[in-house]
Amino acid sequence: ALKDFNNAIILEPLKAEIYNNRGYLFNLQKKYSEAIADYDKSIKQNRKYSIAYINKAYTLKELGRDSEAIQVLSTAIIANPTFAPAYLNRALLFKEQHENEKALADYNKGLMLEPKDVDALLKRAAIKDELHDEVGAIDDCTRVLNIAPDNALAYYTRACAEWDLKQYQKIIEDCNTAIIYKPKYSEAFTIRANTLDLIGHY
Repeated sequence: ALKDFNNAIILEPLKAEIYNNRGYLFNLQKKYSEAIADYDKSIKQNRKYSIAYINKAYTLKELGRDSEAIQVLSTAIIANPTFAPAYLNRALLFKEQHENEKALADYNKGLMLEPKDVDALLKRAAIKDELHDEVGAIDDCTRVLNIAPDNALAYYTRACAEWDLKQYQKIIEDCNTAIIYKPKYSEAFTIRANTLDLIGHY
């Protein structure tokens, strides 16, 4: 594959996609310096080639250079403000750095562009719950279930928000459903057990 990418670059040295794809191959081979160099070449050829920014940020994260990855994604957003994955990937990095407010802001922007992104909705719900916006968390989980009614994580995440609101019957119902779709869901069993214990159903 590498030989073919090299030949393609000789034939089309200004094509951003080829550098990006070769960079991805280098990343798979754990040749991270070469990967980053190719992503930079891809971006140089086309500053709006958004996937190259995403791939470069991913490689930087693998190297533990999270702050640089955030900067790359911020540049991607400037170059193409309507590219949802840049916001959503930056949100992940902000969350890992415990910057929940920044992560939430990025999820909000990303979900405005991709409102049916189930993974982003669930991650935003978890952050809202941490920030004590239980109603918002429940709303996001319900949106997920309107898209994917068999999503066990959505039922469980909603149950966690309902726990904070002391909505015990709803917790039990959501855990019951989560367990139907994921029979070995230990976390759902645990929160259901805690709820039953709390209301005196031993």
